[in-house]
Amino acid sequence: MNIIKTEIDQLNYSITVVVEKLDYSEKVTAALKTFQKKASIDGFRQGKVPFGLIQKKHGVSFLVEEMNKIISEAISNYLKETTDKVLGEPLPFNEEQKSINWGEQDTYEFIYKVGIAPKFDVKLSKHEKIANYKLKVEKTDIEKQLNNYKKSYGHYDEREIISENDMLTGSIVQLNDNENILDGGVFAENTSLLMTSFKNDEQKQFFLGKKVGDKVIFNPKISFENEYEIAGLLTIKKDALTENILLSQFEFTIDSIKEWIEADNNQELWDKVYGKDIVKDEKEFTAKIEDSIRNSFLPQSNYKFGIDSKEHLLAKINIDLPEAFLKDWLRTINTQEKLTDETLDKEFPMFLKDLRWQLIKEQIATDNDIKINDDDLLDAAKMLINAQFQQYYGAMQIPEEYLIKYAQEIVEKPEERRNLIETKIEEKVLEIIKTSVKLSENEVTIEEFNGLFK
Repeated sequence: MNIIKTEIDQLNYSITVVVEKLDYSEKVTAALKTFQKKASIDGFRQGKVPFGLIQKKHGVSFLVEEMNKIISEAISNYLKETTDKVLGEPLPFNEEQKSINWGEQDTYEFIYKVGIAPKFDVKLSKHEKIANYKLKVEKTDIEKQLNNYKKSYGHYDEREIISENDMLTGSIVQLNDNENILDGGVFAENTSLLMTSFKNDEQKQFFLGKKVGDKVIFNPKISFENEYEIAGLLTIKKDALTENILLSQFEFTIDSIKEWIEADNNQELWDKVYGKDIVKDEKEFTAKIEDSIRNSFLPQSNYKFGIDSKEHLLAKINIDLPEAFLKDWLRTINTQEKLTDETLDKEFPMFLKDLRWQLIKEQIATDNDIKINDDDLLDAAKMLINAQFQQYYGAMQIPEEYLIKYAQEIVEKPEERRNLIETKIEEKVLEIIKTSVKLSENEVTIEEFNGLFK
């Protein structure tokens, strides 16, 4: 077997894969013999069909199948050894491909076109300036976060009379048209009802001022925003909410009334938020909150720095690309999505922009010998989990053993692992850019920062 490279221009070349009989004959014969063992043709018992008949009926299809494997492996090995930056995947060069008479020739030639990126340098210096944004923490930001902590770390106290923000527990039962208990209707014990969930003030008024032991008749369908809340109150699945249930009145028997009491701004709260005795007084707590807010802004700041770095380097470095080849490749990999020429023309400039930025990042990573190890991936997974917990659950501290367990599960998933590698590489590339250029430091409020994206 032989592979011949022919240059078309600086960004395109072809490779001709020449496959000799010696390269495929034994493999085809072996595949046919394996098939012969279980083949069944009229007039012959299974496994007893003569090899010559098997070869006559199936020889060409097995030849094509084995040839595809040989070519795929040959091209893959060739690309592994080349120093060219190959873009996409090699495509059949139909314009140059000679006709093939399967099974009637000994030597076969297959021609593929290859698109490559040009070689270029990424030179960074302190003469270049890129904006870096830091958060200007305002008093209102600190007060807002303090109030969040006080709410998050509060507690329930028993109350005698229902007020606007209480949580009720009790039993609920479906009623008939005469407001008597419906035989076979929905019934749930130890269910919870938050007074803040009411969207209908009239329905809420039925509860306000009531005491433990009182019974309240109301309509959940009118009372709440969505059917998930109703299903939760009735302790049934949303799919089980029939029209009959939704149109019914229900009776709620109050077993307990609890008021959510916010935490006091004292040592107990400080310990819960930052750990035992880390903070000693209110001044230190305020400083910690300010630092936390500023640190929580870092991902947003880094995101903006990434955008600005991308725009800066794309404007600075001109990278020619084999656009015709890339369009053909995109059409090839998007056949099922029926990629139209109109859609391709519309989206192609953004594709080229992202590809050029990807090439620049890869060049910086290569120049600086950036490598991602398992510890890097574990750290990235931990950061991802922490961010998710804080976003959805408001959890500031996750036990280390759980954090490691969840992080390892993420790292072991191939797709997640690839995403983490890409994220970590970009993070390290941006760190290199930050240390290599002059940073234009800008202190902004959240509102000012958000305005940069409008």
